[in-house]
Amino acid sequence: MVFAEDVLVRVGIACALVAALSVLGGAAAIVLKVLGIATPGWFSVALGILLLIFLQTGALTLMTLMLTGVVKGGSVVTINYENFIDTVQHTYNGAVA
Repeated sequence: MVFAEDVLVRVGIACALVAALSVLGGAAAIVLKVLGIATPGWFSVALGILLLIFLQTGALTLMTLMLTGVVKGGSVVTINYENFIDTVQHTYNGAVA
């Protein structure tokens, strides 16, 4: 876990690049459809697969960002319990002293 933050940042960058490529591929598919170059059925399949890739990389990027936050904030916060207690009653053999 020493290099966890570096690995998670690189995974996030890779996901961002894949998402950008899927958006560019979707734009290219739309341009080909508008120009009439795309064969029947190709546009919907290509756009659907690229949309799934984009959504999956987006979800993976968000999970990576959450894990990076967990790694950075990994220290346990200690709370002073005396701030939440008004009085302490000691009991001896079931009777209140």
